[in-house]
Amino acid sequence: MKKVLLTGFESFRKEKINPSGIVAKKMHGKNIGGKKIISCVLPVTFDCGRIVHREIDDINPGYIISLGLACGRNQINLERVATNIFSENKKTKKIFEDGPDAYFSLLPLENILKELHKNNIPARISNFAGIYFCNYIMYYTLHYLRYKSSTIKAGFIHLPYIPEQVLDRDLPSMSLEMIKKGIEIVIRGI
Repeated sequence: MKKVLLTGFESFRKEKINPSGIVAKKMHGKNIGGKKIISCVLPVTFDCGRIVHREIDDINPGYIISLGLACGRNQINLERVATNIFSENKKTKKIFEDGPDAYFSLLPLENILKELHKNNIPARISNFAGIYFCNYIMYYTLHYLRYKSSTIKAGFIHLPYIPEQVLDRDLPSMSLEMIKKGIEIVIRGI
């Protein structure tokens, strides 16, 4: 049975809830489409890369799907590109000095998108994973896989807020159940 490493993030900054971590926890141990889900909730720190590196070596997954929160987005976003840029507190630097400018997702994004739409899940392919830890973990993972000479397929998915996060804010959200259903469809489609 193939294994899927599913990562999400802990809450961060002013966000007390992070749906990516919640979804990852809820799916841990499940068998979806003949694939065993092994979840890991990551800190929103540079340690996240080393943790994913260790998890890859420990469990040898066939697939890695990393999830993160994209504040203000109204759909599930399948990220196409990770760039070699990280920015925090107006300081920008390369993730790896010797790394290429960008890596592309190794997931079948077009097929996944079709399946999500067939199931009435709002989704799109995005060409910008940002320049914070979501982009960092996507780039770090793909960079590590490049040098591991691996057949592991990996990519990143941004999730919108869940309703509890926007009770007093005029921002889009999606139910946790719809997000979870969407990620199950992604896993079946890889």
